[in-house]
Amino acid sequence: MWNHSTAVGGVSAAGRGPADPRIVILMLCAAVALALAVPNIRNGVFDAMSTDDAMRLVEVNDLIAGQGWFDLMQYRLDPPGSLMHWSRVVDLPLAALILMFRPLAGVAGAEAIMLTLWPTLLFGAALVLVAAIAKRMNDGVDPRAVQLAAITLASLSVPSLIHFRAGAIDHHNFQIVLLLCFLFLTLDIERSRLSAGLAGLSATLSLAIGLEMLPAIATACVAILGLLIWRGNAVSRQAFPRYTRVRCVRGALSAADRRRRNQPDDRRGR
Repeated sequence: MWNHSTAVGGVSAAGRGPADPRIVILMLCAAVALALAVPNIRNGVFDAMSTDDAMRLVEVNDLIAGQGWFDLMQYRLDPPGSLMHWSRVVDLPLAALILMFRPLAGVAGAEAIMLTLWPTLLFGAALVLVAAIAKRMNDGVDPRAVQLAAITLASLSVPSLIHFRAGAIDHHNFQIVLLLCFLFLTLDIERSRLSAGLAGLSATLSLAIGLEMLPAIATACVAILGLLIWRGNAVSRQAFPRYTRVRCVRGALSAADRRRRNQPDDRRGR
């Protein structure tokens, strides 16, 4: 029987397949960001900030005002001041966004834009990484369907969404994105030296920001250690070519020889 929908659309509804994950990611990101921002429309984004978010904003403004990168003292907190344990890594993009929008919206407007834009950008990055992880872990199933299922479930993860609400500029959302990046890169650790190095960099950066993700990273490292024990030869040949292993061995032997020669001989005094 002649199908009108096939003639009009050119492709049957069954043949179209799942929607493009990129479009779904944009739609979900916008929908979740709007849903999280609705409670703050009446009182403003500044009232939605937690005490940690407010402390982070103070740190960022002090950095913009000229406080040193390594000077983490908050002189107005419990005078004569308290030394903060937070990393400046998160302060850098927040300060850049404020300085970018300050000429257009003023000081308060630039801060409000940053408080809304930064968590939304991180949530979009998290959805992209979730889709990439699902695609890489896919085993014979339609990749688009797997990606759509993964990003839909991620968008419904309420305990995690609280860290991507408007005003959430504390480091927890950034750490979630770094952890997803670490997991994505470790899936390719057997085939790519670059992925192995970037995975280590992501884990190091996450731990430099805070230790909240230490249990998850430690668990993944134990799994990677088991992989290296199980398939050590194959992984080492791929991750470290022969000439690299030879150079490492030569360097270790040379260092040991130099150390032996520099050691004083106790027998000379006897």
